[in-house]
Amino acid sequence: MDSHIIPSINSPILKTNWKSIYIVAIVAFITSLEYAATNDWNYFFGPFCYNYFLWYFTYCWGLSGGISTILAGWLCNRWKDTRQVLIISKLSILLSTLFFLAAELVKGFAFNAFFLCYKFFMGIASGGGSMSRTHVAMASTEKDRDKAIAITSLLPAVGLLVGFGKKKFLLK
Repeated sequence: MDSHIIPSINSPILKTNWKSIYIVAIVAFITSLEYAATNDWNYFFGPFCYNYFLWYFTYCWGLSGGISTILAGWLCNRWKDTRQVLIISKLSILLSTLFFLAAELVKGFAFNAFFLCYKFFMGIASGGGSMSRTHVAMASTEKDRDKAIAITSLLPAVGLLVGFGKKKFLLK
């Protein structure tokens, strides 16, 4: 019979991977800066935005976020790692930001299509980014988990604050 040894919480075998947690927290901070930079509320006051179009934006973002969360969880279980999904999520938010910026260069239907693509890829990024909490839980011990979760929860909030504050001072 094989005996399985389960290390205790204070065991030297289990150690928190702080480097990995700090990297995830910094990436979450940068991602929240990108999210704040692509604030789309000012577009909803324009003449192009009707109630049905706003509904399409919201529906597209929510649906893509929900589906990508399920898919990201399945991929993390299949690959037994969260890093690949987090990289895909980061690439998705970069692509989303490019669609947001490109929407400024076109008019008419192309503007609406680019804006819809922006919301779609932003939803995918938010779904995949939700795996960062899973990564932090896997990379930390029970003893350090509270601190690790606090760090990775604080930096995105600071990023949003800095991102929106930066826009306020730059647009004066």
